[in-house]
Amino acid sequence: MRPEHLYYKEVNAKDGAYYRRWASVFGPNMSEYIDRLLKAQKHEEQAYNSCVGILHSVKELPHGIVEEAARQCIQMNSCKYKTFKQVLSRIQTGTVSRDDNLPEHDNIRGKGFYK
Repeated sequence: MRPEHLYYKEVNAKDGAYYRRWASVFGPNMSEYIDRLLKAQKHEEQAYNSCVGILHSVKELPHGIVEEAARQCIQMNSCKYKTFKQVLSRIQTGTVSRDDNLPEHDNIRGKGFYK
């Protein structure tokens, strides 16, 4: 086969089963996340770019971090590329979630104001 055709052969060889096998290496949460990501689209092929992006972003990360990010995305019921990247970034930087208490500020009225 001519070298210029090898790239397309390689790209087209990656189907849903390929991405599911790849995700199973990381663990059950990542496997379920990729499965949901692939099933979320009308046609499975539409999710392949998201899978490739995730594959490249987690290539050199510890499996535990990737599993935790996938678990949080599944828990939020948001299996999208952007959500995964945000959760992964938050885990890596150690940023706390927005669910924590509001900071102390003079302009914020507490429950005592409404008595």
